[in-house]
Amino acid sequence: MSFTTSVLAGYDTTLPQSVIDRQSDANLRLAALSAFAALAPGMDTVEGSFAFDLIEPFCLVLAQAYSDLVDIERRTSLATATGLDLDRMGELYAVSRGPAALATGIVTFTGTAGTPISLGTSVSTVGVGAQIFQTTTPAVIPGASGQGTVDVPVRALAVGVGGNVPANSVTTFAGAAPAGLTQVNNAAPMTGGTDIQQDGPQNQYYTGYRADIYNLENTRGEGGAAKHLRKWARSVNGVGGVHVQEVTPQAGWATVVLLGINGQPATPDIVHAVEATILDPWYIYNDPELTANQMALTGAATRSTQADGTPLGGTNNTVLLTGAAAAGIRQSRIDQMLPQPGVWRLKPRFKVNSTALTTNLVTFGVWDINTGAWCTTRPNNNGVPANRTVTANQLTTAFRVPDVDQIYVDFAWNGIDFIEMHIDLGVPNPLTGGGVGVPADTTTQLFVDQINYFAAMSRDDRDMGLSPAGMRVNVVPALPVTVNVSATITYALSAGQTIATVNAAINNAVTTYLANLAFTANASVRRAAIEDTIYNTFGVGDVSNVLLNGATNNITIAPTQVAVAGTLVWTSA
Repeated sequence: MSFTTSVLAGYDTTLPQSVIDRQSDANLRLAALSAFAALAPGMDTVEGSFAFDLIEPFCLVLAQAYSDLVDIERRTSLATATGLDLDRMGELYAVSRGPAALATGIVTFTGTAGTPISLGTSVSTVGVGAQIFQTTTPAVIPGASGQGTVDVPVRALAVGVGGNVPANSVTTFAGAAPAGLTQVNNAAPMTGGTDIQQDGPQNQYYTGYRADIYNLENTRGEGGAAKHLRKWARSVNGVGGVHVQEVTPQAGWATVVLLGINGQPATPDIVHAVEATILDPWYIYNDPELTANQMALTGAATRSTQADGTPLGGTNNTVLLTGAAAAGIRQSRIDQMLPQPGVWRLKPRFKVNSTALTTNLVTFGVWDINTGAWCTTRPNNNGVPANRTVTANQLTTAFRVPDVDQIYVDFAWNGIDFIEMHIDLGVPNPLTGGGVGVPADTTTQLFVDQINYFAAMSRDDRDMGLSPAGMRVNVVPALPVTVNVSATITYALSAGQTIATVNAAINNAVTTYLANLAFTANASVRRAAIEDTIYNTFGVGDVSNVLLNGATNNITIAPTQVAVAGTLVWTSA
């Protein structure tokens, strides 16, 4: 007799097909049969008996219910949930999984002077799994005749770490070369490509999306302590690690140091997003080549065009200050532009044609017209004079995002005094705030793309920032420490393997090892661990002569630093 299909008192008691199907599950069947031990002694409970057929379906349902409870516990526990279940837990705390990102970089086009380069021009690496990149701005090969070159920003066509290709690998056009263009190459690696954030290992909270949720879930209170700064920073998509330094760079400040989800220094966009989330500050952008906002060029300053200037691809979109003669930029009465008193940060966007020299190149700062002296870095004339002198080797040969560039100076404004911005080649005259004529560095060309002002405190016209009133926060990417690795490899190739594929696997293993060290309790790079990582790569029979930056010493990584793979050289034994 079977009760799997019957009608009782007008009600359909047919068991669901899923229950019927589960009767073949050996484990569930064993659990169900254990219930028969509770029946009266001597009762006929063999399979096919009345008692067996009556009770078995209900026992199966109960057994499955217990099994489902175990599954529910697994899916709703932060320690063991995966995939979509972990995403649902993240939604409860407004923590999103880090998305995949496109790699970006710069390529250099060579071609006939005057040749236009369209937005979306496609270039590519060579070989199996070629990565395609497209230009993100139009450009033109400069010059009136002959051949020339121009640097143009590009972005990978496909998301993921596959777009992080090394220097000198983007060497061909994806399709026929556009008329007038003969060559393309990337002098620097493409960076920033990331895969979608992984769950992270079960039952631990150190890496991955699971760790993001854990850190936010277990942070209580919103007082602005270091743990709250970490919480706020981790709530921003793309942040993979946070280190907070209190009383840095000085009393009254805290510095938030960021990693991306790939274990590398956070990208400019992520740094900007965290800064905006914590502070919601004022951002005021100015183009120095424009005469608006009382902008004026002095001395030998001239307007120039740069491919990576803003607006991108524009004409005369930067200002050139040449080291051969005195030159500068003035922006008078910036007090009329600042919306509120307080501590502000002047961030000029600089680049140079060469970073070779270490002699003084340029000084920038904010001058108080009322007092005839430099503003100070803190209110009530506290702090040091609000000016800074930098050298060419402190700058870069490409414009960096102004909101995260660490070339800046703070200045306090009381909301009353007339103040103006000065940029001068050389060292300033303390009496006038002006340059002293020909600078020490007379060969470097300095380009100025933007002159920006960032409020080191939240806006006072809306309530969107998270930090306490009066708190000043400095948000920066982790400082990369390049680790060059070389070793002698004895290969043990299996079918289908080549030295090239094994080398690629070693590169990935070493890069992953360094990324996993980021912001850990002991982030130092150990030579023995690198050797072990190489040795355990499939296709490696033995490894020797492992050197880190040309030596056998371990490399110490400070709390605000992160080890980044540099040149990886594997020599066959």
